[in-house]
Amino acid sequence: MDFKGSHAPARANHEEVGVLSADRWGIGSLVMIGAFMGTGAFLLFRWAGTRNGFSLGLALLLLGGGVVVFVVKAAENIERVEFRGYDPVGKTGVVTVALGRGALGSVKVDGLHWSATSKEHLEIGEPVLVVSREGLHISVRKLRTQPAA
Repeated sequence: MDFKGSHAPARANHEEVGVLSADRWGIGSLVMIGAFMGTGAFLLFRWAGTRNGFSLGLALLLLGGGVVVFVVKAAENIERVEFRGYDPVGKTGVVTVALGRGALGSVKVDGLHWSATSKEHLEIGEPVLVVSREGLHISVRKLRTQPAA
């Protein structure tokens, strides 16, 4: 992932995820690959005893599917991004999904999209100020500009 200009905070730590990393292989991927490969192997052994053409075809199809899922997951471009030292509090952003009083919306700050709430109703495109952050969630308020003197 390549961030340029204002598309990311300067202090974000980007690290590529390895092929055998737990960040790449969720429980769903492992269950799906296990089901494909396990069922395919079972049918292959069954075919060896019965010489049933349907069992062989289905076994090869399932084993091939397991290999395809493994290759696709291994080739995914996944990066771990940690925001050590990055704090959006006090920064300005723009509403990208409207916010209601206490209703969840989205705000773009420094080129990054954040889940956000506000005590006031805010429409798409309105400038906001980040007042607090808790994990990956921020609270915002309408940005009040100072009148020109």
